[in-house]
Amino acid sequence: MRTLRLLLFFAFILCLNQSYAQKNYWQQKVDNDISVRLDDIKHLLHGSLHIHYQNNSPDTLTFIYFHLYPNAYKSDQSAYAIQALENRQTTFFYADKKSKGYIDSLDFKVETNGKYISAEIQKTKEIDIIKVILPEKLFPGKSINLSTDFRVKIPIVFSRLGHDGQDYQISQWFPKPAVYDAKGWHPIPYLDQGEFYSEFGDYKVSITLPANYIVMGTGDIQEASENKWLEDLAKIQHDSASLAAMKKVPVSDAIFKTITFREQQIHDFAWFASKKWVVRMDTVLAPGTDHVVTAYSCFLPSDWEIWKNSVDDIKTTIRGYGTLVGPYPYSTAKVVEGSLKAGGGMEYPTVTVIDAVGDVETLHSVIIHEVGHNWFYGILGSNERSYPWMDEGINSYYETKIYPPPPSYKKAGGASDNSIGLSVFGAAHSLYPATTASQDLPYMNYGVDIYYKVPQYLVYLEKYMGTENFDSAMRKYFSTWKFKHPQPEDFEKIFREKSPKDISWFFELMARPEGVDFAINKVEVLNDSLMVKIENKTGIILPVLVNVISSAGDTMSQWSAPFLKEQNISFKNVTSYKSVFISNDIPDINLKNNFNKKYYGVNAFGGINYSKQKTIWISPFAGLNRYDGIMVGAILHNVSVPENPFKFIIAPMFGTRSKNLVGHATFNYTKHLTNSIIENIDFFLYLKSYGFSRSYIPGFEKTSLNYQKVAPEVVFNFRRPSYRSSVSHSISLKGYYITEQDFKYDSLFTVPEVGNRENNIYGKLSYNIRDSRLINPYNVRFEGQLGKTFAKISATANYKFNYSLKGKAFYARAYAGKFFKLSDQYFDYYRYQLANTYSGSNDYFYDETFIGRNENSGLWSRQISINEGGFKSPLLQNSNQAGFNDDFLLSLNLKTDLPLGKIPIRLFFDISTFGGDNFIFKEKKKILYEAGIELTIKDFFTVHIPLVMSDEFKEYKETVLGGKFLKTITFSHNLNKINWVKAPNMLLRIE
Repeated sequence: MRTLRLLLFFAFILCLNQSYAQKNYWQQKVDNDISVRLDDIKHLLHGSLHIHYQNNSPDTLTFIYFHLYPNAYKSDQSAYAIQALENRQTTFFYADKKSKGYIDSLDFKVETNGKYISAEIQKTKEIDIIKVILPEKLFPGKSINLSTDFRVKIPIVFSRLGHDGQDYQISQWFPKPAVYDAKGWHPIPYLDQGEFYSEFGDYKVSITLPANYIVMGTGDIQEASENKWLEDLAKIQHDSASLAAMKKVPVSDAIFKTITFREQQIHDFAWFASKKWVVRMDTVLAPGTDHVVTAYSCFLPSDWEIWKNSVDDIKTTIRGYGTLVGPYPYSTAKVVEGSLKAGGGMEYPTVTVIDAVGDVETLHSVIIHEVGHNWFYGILGSNERSYPWMDEGINSYYETKIYPPPPSYKKAGGASDNSIGLSVFGAAHSLYPATTASQDLPYMNYGVDIYYKVPQYLVYLEKYMGTENFDSAMRKYFSTWKFKHPQPEDFEKIFREKSPKDISWFFELMARPEGVDFAINKVEVLNDSLMVKIENKTGIILPVLVNVISSAGDTMSQWSAPFLKEQNISFKNVTSYKSVFISNDIPDINLKNNFNKKYYGVNAFGGINYSKQKTIWISPFAGLNRYDGIMVGAILHNVSVPENPFKFIIAPMFGTRSKNLVGHATFNYTKHLTNSIIENIDFFLYLKSYGFSRSYIPGFEKTSLNYQKVAPEVVFNFRRPSYRSSVSHSISLKGYYITEQDFKYDSLFTVPEVGNRENNIYGKLSYNIRDSRLINPYNVRFEGQLGKTFAKISATANYKFNYSLKGKAFYARAYAGKFFKLSDQYFDYYRYQLANTYSGSNDYFYDETFIGRNENSGLWSRQISINEGGFKSPLLQNSNQAGFNDDFLLSLNLKTDLPLGKIPIRLFFDISTFGGDNFIFKEKKKILYEAGIELTIKDFFTVHIPLVMSDEFKEYKETVLGGKFLKTITFSHNLNKINWVKAPNMLLRIE
């Protein structure tokens, strides 16, 4: 019944989508005539813009939205600036004012009855979008002329528009009308992650600049002299001497020239200028036509070896896309090397800019991708911001068609970057719908879900439809929608028409976050047929292609119909076989269940495990603590990328001092949920056994005590409010079973022996809020602890206030804790009390890693952890440490970086107040403070040097530490903050 309901649902959706395909299509036409002059001393553009706006809509317009994209670089509150920080990019945030950019000097006028009348400009909430109010209504079928002067302060290159010295990338640079289509206005702010949507029209652009600049722009250069100069430059035969001479930047010519570009049926104009480029040029015939295209490549002389044959890649693209999709309609295609910061390349009609690359193979793929955008963006003008799969996704599919990575360029397991990326994120359940808008995707997912996943989904569709049907559909899509604005439903309508089979599953798959996952559950011979039972673990109705290699070596393939759960596929007249496996054309995220056999292996260390084999990694391992001495052993784990659902790390070692078998282990399983406020549930099991104390009786210092710990934990991770949200919430419930050895002595108390174990059971409940944003991050933790003789509740908050100086910040930490005695016997709860300075003896959960956990002298006694009171002075629990109490503790910990460049020095100040009846403080004020400096290495290792302290600390220093300054210096580390079983995903920013 469920299958029947789903089939009826898909039939309904098909009818619905057919009705949504654009009928009575119309689009506006916007012709631009621009004159601009470059000031390469002040990095300014002085321009004038004349627009002829044809209203082909059925609506009367009273205003037009305009994009002023250079203003994205004016303020750190622009949409671009905010997104850059979300993507953990700080260059613009910390840039000085003179490096930024803007557009000003606007004076919009509208021609009315032969006269130009000033138009009102209204601001919007976005700094780079304005609304130009028309003096008179613009009726359907009518047109108007608008004009304005403008000035652009060119920023250094932060994203796309910018300059690198006197090399210029002039894109998204002039006042530009937003698209008005059947869905209304599309005023979209400039973003680095997220491209554009613009109206088609004809362009004439005149550029005035010093005469020795080489300029590449959209369209055709009109001046014969300029074209002749470019031809002459392209004919120069370079050698090492000539290339070396070109590296010196020439002074700008005192004589200026004007270059005029013209092009029809385009929706943007960009230009690039340099005095240093090498120029290469050739021609290519557009397939299926007698149209000759001139290809230009311009690049820096220092990159000659990588770029010298780059014109060939332009020609390959024009031939390849022209054959598979449709003929290239323009007369030129250009590629320039620039200083791009928005990805490896950026496309504009007939011209693209590419950042420096390190090898020829990468350059091949980037040029083919970027020039290919002339089809999927340039000619098919889809809304890149809302539907990035329609340009980046489809274009990436054709990029790999035209230029499959050669074998030497492929990665682990013979896989491509696309396959590995999809598998890594799919295994972590961190994929998002391919139909998601650019600005809504997390930074890493913009690449994985659009550039990696969509091409593989299109291969899936191609193989299911049949290549001939797929190609026919794409050619019709191109011919129907070239120089127009196709919507997703237009693509869907044509492909449904051209497919001989129902492809509803494909559009469902595109709109869902689940990764494709098929498993071979059973293979058996029944009568004269081979029966293969396939399980669809995706949760979506999908077809699968199964391959069988017979005993004779023949390969047979068979598609199933789309199905849920399980499906039997029968291969007739096959009674023996070598292998059965899911086809590589299926974008499956889990290769390990794609075969009829299970494969296991052991490898050294760790790495990428993109293969059919389940791998255990093993490597030597060592450690050190005061009680076990140097520990040697091995570490076994299955932590890799892609991640395994069940992960473990096991590190058994031998203590050379204690002669004990010690070590630790962590086990983790993550249960992912759908349609729930809880995104996933993590189940952990922690095992630990190490030495924790020793005898201090002379002659018996090597006699040590051991603890053993078993700690299960369940963590409920709540779903974030949006895909890009940096805020996370979780609840943790953790239990502890800990046994600790104790000493027993002879009657004279002179010979220590290891006695019985004391068993303790604890519970801990915590609620965690974390905002991992790059600027001003914070976290809050509410916690409750329960043991047999005590209970604690506490709240801890950390806030980092970033300064305007990169890498420098002010840090605030606050702690509030309350202790409850569940026993009248002081020594029953003594060790659990609230502590100002948290050292090894306070870590009764054994969650932290201490080298000398219970040392009372020497270097290892000065290791602390920033917990509870967060103080830095070394206060030992067994020495009546100041502030150690059984009532409450309130503390504030402040520290600040110093503006000393990269020298990692901070000042700190701690203050606390507390309760309890500690006899030392009965007659004193219960306020403690300290201040000093600390040296830190990436916040993972810190040395704390108290310089100023309250009287109680001074007294402790004199009586316990012998008044020695060096003994007040402590150190701490943050290694315990790393969740090692999830470390690879953390490094890849998969959350």
